[in-house]
Amino acid sequence: MSPFATLLKREWLEHRAPFFWFQAAALGLLTVVAVLALLVTGFGEVEIHIQSEGLNAPPALSIDVWSDPEWQRYAATYRQLVTLPFFGIYLLAALFMLLGTLYDERKDRSVLFWKSLPVTDLETVLSKLVVALWIAPLILIVCVLFAQIIGLVILSVFVWSRDLGDAWQLWWRAGIPLGAFQLLLGFLIQSLWVLPVAAYLMLISVSVPRMALLWAVAVPVGAALLEFGAFGTRTIASFVSRHIEPAALPGFGDDDRIMPVVHTVGDQLALLANPDLWLGVLIGAGFAYAAAKVRGFNNEL
Repeated sequence: MSPFATLLKREWLEHRAPFFWFQAAALGLLTVVAVLALLVTGFGEVEIHIQSEGLNAPPALSIDVWSDPEWQRYAATYRQLVTLPFFGIYLLAALFMLLGTLYDERKDRSVLFWKSLPVTDLETVLSKLVVALWIAPLILIVCVLFAQIIGLVILSVFVWSRDLGDAWQLWWRAGIPLGAFQLLLGFLIQSLWVLPVAAYLMLISVSVPRMALLWAVAVPVGAALLEFGAFGTRTIASFVSRHIEPAALPGFGDDDRIMPVVHTVGDQLALLANPDLWLGVLIGAGFAYAAAKVRGFNNEL
């Protein structure tokens, strides 16, 4: 096994609790809640009033009368709602990993042991970024797929028990394979999009003596205020705001976003032609290199 692969394995073993077990716990909790909801509303005594325009008209609540645009809208909303809790867990886990990993190894002085191994500081920094930005999202995608399939099973039982239409349409029109592909592609591109923020958090983690989260917020805020006071511009604030948005993830966002919400694979791929992405990659590479250099001499708190 190559040294870099060993570093990836080490990082995964150290951080598998938030990236795997917390996601698995969320999947289990959502499954239990969904089953309980089915037992209460699907087979209980809840009365649903259905209006029809005639004796031969389908029920107003029947899924058979939904148009193609309605199916697309409902399916996209379903996939997004299922993804949100797992995405929230991933965001928190990635934030505290990137902000704490190099800080913690200085605090407990384990950095002295890791530096005795035949790996460079740059390899160590890159391994942490790869786990946080590329490997951990794979666990999220798998959990989302399981959650979506379990949700479809429960919805199918509800539709069948209430005689609300052909339950097989839920599976045919849910767009699970396309949604999974868009999530995978989205996280591949999103990892490049947020690289400057992620590498900056690691630079803060390896540089400051304490209160890393406070420093991580104070430095860009202070720089943005100085820029605005001196030049009346908002370049730093705008750059940071853009690169903390889920720019490449389909359907994530609202009207207050700076970057437009992506809906299709074409929208996602278009980000690769955005100069702002590659400028961020260059800045992120600089931050990662700086973090490795600082790790080379800043070994203890």
